[in-house]
Amino acid sequence: MEPRRKPLFYRILWIFIGIAIIGSISLLVFNRTPKGVVRFTLPEADARVFIDTSEQRHRDTEKELSFELSTEKKHTVLIAEDKYWPWVKTITPHPETPTTLFPFLIKKNTTGLLIPTGDPEYQTIKATLRNIKPPTNTRRISPSGNVAIWIEDGALKASWLPERKPPEWFCAQNTPCQLTRNIPTGDIIGEINNIDFFKEEDHLLLIGDQNGIYALEIDTRGTQNRQPVYKGGEVRFMKVSATSSRLYLLDGTELVAEIHL
Repeated sequence: MEPRRKPLFYRILWIFIGIAIIGSISLLVFNRTPKGVVRFTLPEADARVFIDTSEQRHRDTEKELSFELSTEKKHTVLIAEDKYWPWVKTITPHPETPTTLFPFLIKKNTTGLLIPTGDPEYQTIKATLRNIKPPTNTRRISPSGNVAIWIEDGALKASWLPERKPPEWFCAQNTPCQLTRNIPTGDIIGEINNIDFFKEEDHLLLIGDQNGIYALEIDTRGTQNRQPVYKGGEVRFMKVSATSSRLYLLDGTELVAEIHL
């Protein structure tokens, strides 16, 4: 009678299967690309999202988005919508903490109303706009009280005011984080004639020069976005109120208007 060999055969087979499973798990663990989370809130619910030129589909009701991306290379995030200027940011995600972005979109054609010369407030608004200047000896504080901005020796400055640690968008790529820093203004031409905060935001500014008004982000991680709000000649602006989404502007010497952001 032949000796029973089947149990030995099955033992060897299970050993090989176990080795194969352990090897596969090891490959998955050691060859896995490290990933980090990138998250942001869409400024418009129907905005299109592209990451590294690939469009990312999302529901129209979905504004809070997050993505897991490789931490071993840079990624480009593009937010686009018809009739708005595009927003783009190039970043390398952190492996341990989420990278939070703050996209914004500005309409290519800003809407507003001319203030007629017969309006009882016309002369007062025009006179105020003619004399408007950016803060130099004082500080302009954001509605939240978190950020102060001013002009010093021709440079745009920003300070983080709370005692808590500043957010990453304020620190940018400075290590250690500077509580007061210069904010690049790109190709702003000539003298800056006014600065303010965009609506009630901490991270987004309004800046004016002789050619127009722009939205400028403090965040200089990878790419600093600057989008035109209004283009004209010798433009001056002021917010209707500290938290308002409306601006008064003087274009040239006589044209006074109220525009909506």
